[in-house]
Amino acid sequence: MLISGDTMRQGKNVAEEIKNEPYRRYLYDQSSKSSGLCFFISHKNEDSDAALEIGNHIMNDFGYNIYLDLFDEALQVADQNNDVETIVKSIHNVLKYSTHLLCVVTEKSKESWWIPYEIGFAQANNKKTASLKLKASEYLPTFLRANGSDVFYTVKELDAYLTKQSIWEPVSPEAEYIYFQYDSASSDI
Repeated sequence: MLISGDTMRQGKNVAEEIKNEPYRRYLYDQSSKSSGLCFFISHKNEDSDAALEIGNHIMNDFGYNIYLDLFDEALQVADQNNDVETIVKSIHNVLKYSTHLLCVVTEKSKESWWIPYEIGFAQANNKKTASLKLKASEYLPTFLRANGSDVFYTVKELDAYLTKQSIWEPVSPEAEYIYFQYDSASSDI
């Protein structure tokens, strides 16, 4: 959240950049000290409105980047075509360049096979994982607390977590992003 006198850059939805650059993958330079954070938002498709609202909150109020699959055109096409290999490859690539995974938990989450897959892959790759349990949900699988993952029951708790997630310095307005040429013959991106 903005502290009086500080300026914060606007976060971006990385998936929109992928959509706008079909031959390139918009990736974020994790090695650069000035890079911001990127939250992969894991959710059940039926919870897209809630995921979008939470993603906008993270981008607008904290200046962090997000990845929300709703805007990843290639992933949406792969999903429509039931192209599981492309879906998995896309999830791996985006999680590889994300710093965190935030799971939106509702009653519908228990029907998802992708949410546990995404969380497992993120944790196996040492990404910080956390979950936001929405009020309407009584369901909370125990694996969401595995590996020190946080579970939040209110947006206020999520905000406290997001405030602590800086890379020990404010997100720099000069933070630059890099584009990698997509080359299926030589890259898994």
